Amino acid sequence: MLSVITVIFVSGVAYFFISQWRSFKNFKSNLMEALILRGASYAQADELYTLHLDRCNSMFQQGKTTDEIAAYLEETAQNSHTKLKLEVAYSHCKQLAKLFKFQWAYMDIVEIDPALIKDFIEHMDSLVSHLKDDERITIEGDSRIARLLLANKNKDYDRQRSICIEIIKNFNAKQSDGAREEFIFHQFWPTLFKT
Repeated sequence: MLSVITVIFVSGVAYFFISQWRSFKNFKSNLMEALILRGASYAQADELYTLHLDRCNSMFQQGKTTDEIAAYLEETAQNSHTKLKLEVAYSHCKQLAKLFKFQWAYMDIVEIDPALIKDFIEHMDSLVSHLKDDERITIEGDSRIARLLLANKNKDYDRQRSICIEIIKNFNAKQSDGAREEFIFHQFWPTLFKT
């Protein structure tokens, strides 16, 4: 009698684990499919699942659907991607602040000649192209740098000079390296800087 109860108990435990394993296997398969339908490659979907394994399993245990979990993973990936882009953009601003401090520190605005303005515009144009083409980061259309590049395209030399002087004067008015870095960031992404 005891052996019959033991067999029934072991069979019940085995059935429970097998059903849990099948449920988990179906969950992962369905989640991968939901992520792929949202535009992820199989490798990206697998990486997202692996990185957030505990959270996915917890959501699954709470009764969330695979679509809800896939939406969470997609949003998490977008937020991480945005954060990474912001870090890259800010690192460029730090480098520019160092360069500008070296070139412009305490410069007399009257001394700004057309060659310096041309050099500055070429540097900004090159950086904006690099951000757009290589880093997939766009600057804001109403930023000072965007207006400067538009003035350059339209060959509006007075506008170019005015914007350059405005940037140099405000840059030199900043008292710390951190404030200068933030100021440079603001020249590319004024709206983003405020948030």
